[in-house]
Amino acid sequence: MLDHGAILSLYTMQSVMNSHNCEFNLNQFRRLPSTIQAHLVGSSFERPKTQAHLFAFDLKAENAKMAEDQHLVEYLQVMRAQSGDPDAFARLFERYNARLLYYVRRLVGPGSDAEDVLQEVWLTVVRKVNSLQNPSSFRTWIYRIAHNKSMTRLRKQTPEVPLDEVKELVDEGEEDNSIYQQYDAEAIRSGLDRLSPNHRDVLTLRFMEDLSYEEIAEIIACSVGTVRSRLHYAKKILESELIKTRANGQENLKEKYS
Repeated sequence: MLDHGAILSLYTMQSVMNSHNCEFNLNQFRRLPSTIQAHLVGSSFERPKTQAHLFAFDLKAENAKMAEDQHLVEYLQVMRAQSGDPDAFARLFERYNARLLYYVRRLVGPGSDAEDVLQEVWLTVVRKVNSLQNPSSFRTWIYRIAHNKSMTRLRKQTPEVPLDEVKELVDEGEEDNSIYQQYDAEAIRSGLDRLSPNHRDVLTLRFMEDLSYEEIAEIIACSVGTVRSRLHYAKKILESELIKTRANGQENLKEKYS
């Protein structure tokens, strides 16, 4: 498996190959609404005229107004990474690597398979980050890559990864997740592992990664209605598994002390 340093080395090599695309990111900045530009750089700070200037103003902006909005911080880091800045790419790697590994493990299981999939994800990011047209969609984009790589690996393990039956779902209003507060993290992880890949997928993205319905729909390539429906049935199945596990545990205790 490639380590952090190897991934960054590959990124640096790829950046040299893509160096002719650097001006694209400065143009992206110039197309931002003036209110967003002002938020990024501050009204008293000169707006960037060159790519080097774009790199330089980033640090001042982050320490001032950008500190209050992590989404804008990430937006600029992606722009810098697309322009060949290894420090910016390293920060994106550090932010997402552990989260992606957790997500991939929920889909393909622990062990070398998950690590191999994660390696494939980062190699794809290194090769294709310059093709990302909208830096603000980086989070959705990288999870979509992880989703697709995980599903490809699952299909190699099991020829068919079944899609769940999607039924019409009546809007339940606000999500009630209070039942899960009764269980510890290990019990929930164990319950997730017993669900189908598609159910594990949406539950992990929604409740572990805190993604919106719209983001999940884009990641797994389906409608928002399908996401809501799949989440509904996934939660019901997980709840059933948790209750079953608790009942089995109580029964085992009875037998032990009877």
